Amino acid sequence: VSPAILSVIIPHPPGPTNMNAPTARVRTALWVMTAFLLISGCSKKPHLASSASIVIEPGVSFGPIHSGLNLQQVLDALGEPDERNEHELKYSNLGFSVEMKTNVVHTINCVEATTQTGSIKKSFTGHTKEGIGIGSSRDDIVKAYGEPTEIESSTKTPDIEVLRYKPLGLFFMLKEGKILNLSVIFQTQKP
Repeated sequence: VSPAILSVIIPHPPGPTNMNAPTARVRTALWVMTAFLLISGCSKKPHLASSASIVIEPGVSFGPIHSGLNLQQVLDALGEPDERNEHELKYSNLGFSVEMKTNVVHTINCVEATTQTGSIKKSFTGHTKEGIGIGSSRDDIVKAYGEPTEIESSTKTPDIEVLRYKPLGLFFMLKEGKILNLSVIFQTQKP
């Protein structure tokens, strides 16, 4: 934040007129601390600068996220999202959203931003430990995980296909044979 903007947001501390020097220094220090807290408190950026470092271990984890984490633990691991409601945390600049079910992480949806309408601004650039990510081919997926447990397609959109690997908790949406979206679904742990 530039000094000019700060001077509009926070007025300059009073000068030492009618005050002795120690009082002026204390007030100036308080002013500087207040300005710092206001500026740092206004930023709610995620801990991650990019999703490229996220590695998905199918059936186990999505980077620092694993089955059973509650909302606060997800926020501690990923930082504050760009948008949130009681069921979803949207990390628009990282290309994914986290769905919560009964305050526990349930599904993470990773997307190709150019095909999205709405709040997702950047594509997910992470990958599975086998190297599968947005843009990988159908052949790459089958080579890494074998044949899917379920395949869905539609006569209305013949270029879209969904490959489901239920035991791994992985779903891939493909367009013209390339991954457009991928979802990581965590199994609910039973006590």
